[in-house]
Amino acid sequence: MKAFGVHADLAERIYQHYGTGAMQVVQTDPYRLVWEVGEVGFITADRIGRGFGQSPSSLSRLDAGVVYTLWQIIAEGHVYAPASSLIGCAAHLLDNDELTISQTLVRLEDTQHIRSDTLPGNSTMAIYPTSLYRAETVVAARNVSNGWSHTRLA
Repeated sequence: MKAFGVHADLAERIYQHYGTGAMQVVQTDPYRLVWEVGEVGFITADRIGRGFGQSPSSLSRLDAGVVYTLWQIIAEGHVYAPASSLIGCAAHLLDNDELTISQTLVRLEDTQHIRSDTLPGNSTMAIYPTSLYRAETVVAARNVSNGWSHTRLA
């Protein structure tokens, strides 16, 4: 794994997580590392995947890349990403077309990795990581029960 930029500490974590099947996982679907092994980001998994000849259009790569892009937008201080912005940024990162990214969003929502919601008062489609969507709806419900007029934090 060293040939693909995997340092010894990361290789050890991967081995501890997968045991003797670690190399098979890394070779067949390195994007699983993003979801299953702590502190493995999309960029690292993509470098490994590309090194092992993974298709740039693999569903696993697209899923991991879109979620990575969503969290990058959220790291800028947002709770959600406007769908149009997320699609554009992810298409650029993944060097893929916007239709494919839109289809990836549908798949990610079906698997409950993300949630989409139309913002009140306008037609902006907001894309949330599921955990932040749940947190926002809980806070909004509390605000309503406390008599506040705004039902959304966004």
